[in-house]
Amino acid sequence: MTAHFFQWMNYQISELDNAKRFKTAQAYRNCLRSFSSFCQKPKLKLKQLSPNLIVNYQHFLLEKKLCLNTVSFYMRILRAVYNKAVKSGLVDYQNLFSNVYTGIAKTEKRAVHANVIRDIKCLKLCNKRGLAFSRDLFLLSFYFRGMAFVDLANLKKTDVQNDILRYTRSKTKQGLRIKIEPCAKKILDRYSCKKSDHLLPILNFFENPTRAYSSALRLHNKRLCKLSEMMNLQYSLSSYVARHSWATLAKKSGVDLSVISESLGHNSIITTQIYLDSLDYDRIDDANSLVISLIG
Repeated sequence: MTAHFFQWMNYQISELDNAKRFKTAQAYRNCLRSFSSFCQKPKLKLKQLSPNLIVNYQHFLLEKKLCLNTVSFYMRILRAVYNKAVKSGLVDYQNLFSNVYTGIAKTEKRAVHANVIRDIKCLKLCNKRGLAFSRDLFLLSFYFRGMAFVDLANLKKTDVQNDILRYTRSKTKQGLRIKIEPCAKKILDRYSCKKSDHLLPILNFFENPTRAYSSALRLHNKRLCKLSEMMNLQYSLSSYVARHSWATLAKKSGVDLSVISESLGHNSIITTQIYLDSLDYDRIDDANSLVISLIG
């Protein structure tokens, strides 16, 4: 295996693509493009990485006026790639990232109130099929306990049995189970296509899978931004808003944090999970029914 960092990082990106973690792969590509632009050389040996180089890269990012969380995100990507190289025996370990920021700064909340989601649901979008589709995907993400767009895109018809949806979350590889509420089933039935194995017509499978996902996500967020303008919102809707909104409304409704954590498919007990054993599915289904009821 190569001892050159850029080649090693490209290898990691290809592994992510093969695992259909397209969003993460794109983030790695963006980081690689940025880091190689900073280094200004076609090759960089793993042993040439140094704490000073990483600190200078952080200065480079900050000078470009990137927000602190973006800087931290790139640093954590580089650290993950480097640690895998160490684990694979390609380079001896150095503490390269001790002098750069790798935390998460508080940002503006992305959640919206229940009445906003209710208004989204009631939008009249006749003869605007694209906008209606993205509106429905937004609602479906909410109805599915804040399901990520990448998971919506990859749902298969075989994932549904007896109004129960079972799928593996792309980010954490955690298996999740969701009771399909009538409002969600109505959307699924609307877009059912006999010619596809997928549950929703999101991806264009004539394209490269990575390009197809990136194009679909970009178009979806563009349409959500247009919906925001139509509704005169002071902020833009995005694929993340449904997930954050579900979690926030669940919390405000008194749903236990451990139920919210299990519902979202989190795998870290540090921030949200405070339980020892897996929760009863009925409690999670009840939590989802309660949150959906808030928007009428």
